[in-house]
Amino acid sequence: MTVETLETLGIERMDDGDIRDFLSSQGVGILALPTDGAPYVLPISFGYDGDRGLYFTFVAGDSSRKADLSSGEDPATYLVYAAESPFLWRSVVCEGRVHEIPREEWDAHDEAMQDNAWHPDIFERAFETERVRVYRFDVEDWSGLRHTGLPPGLEHPDR
Repeated sequence: MTVETLETLGIERMDDGDIRDFLSSQGVGILALPTDGAPYVLPISFGYDGDRGLYFTFVAGDSSRKADLSSGEDPATYLVYAAESPFLWRSVVCEGRVHEIPREEWDAHDEAMQDNAWHPDIFERAFETERVRVYRFDVEDWSGLRHTGLPPGLEHPDR
């Protein structure tokens, strides 16, 4: 089914402002990293810088598959969604590249993570042992869809 067909059912495309607002209000999504086979997919919290940057905190030891796959060379995808009901949901797909940022640049990460990111307790313990790496997802392209009401034909007859 195409987006154009979905639009006849009440689905709307989100513009850049809508996408920025949505990302600012969320804190968890699904990261898909490229592999030779099927993508490596994991849920991960994020911070958003208000522009085109998402920040991730990886709890990673010396050998970490997600860290190894986050070299910045290959494109990755990040999905953020919220579904309050069958007729009230939003989703944004971001495409870009993930790369580790050095410790001296972590201030941007810390600022982005404090507004909307969900923080599992494991991060605090991992920071104490220095088994944390910080990554930035540079969004090259994004798209968003939303459904914010009843489908056509089911609206209240008095409206």
